[in-house]
Amino acid sequence: MYEKYLEQLEEAGKVRNLKERSINCYKNYVSCFLKYQGKEPEQLTCQDVRAFFLQKRTNG
Repeated sequence: MYEKYLEQLEEAGKVRNLKERSINCYKNYVSCFLKYQGKEPEQLTCQDVRAFFLQKRTNG
């Protein structure tokens, strides 16, 4: 469902010359966030990111 966005993220990481491991970590975190929110990426807000971080901080 979110493959297009994860591919763009990977491409941006390669352009920035990030290591493959770093790119995969970013992709995993972004994938987790997108699944947690359950919204289309175009609908996400800064508040959604904040809520995700607070939930992760609270629940691990």
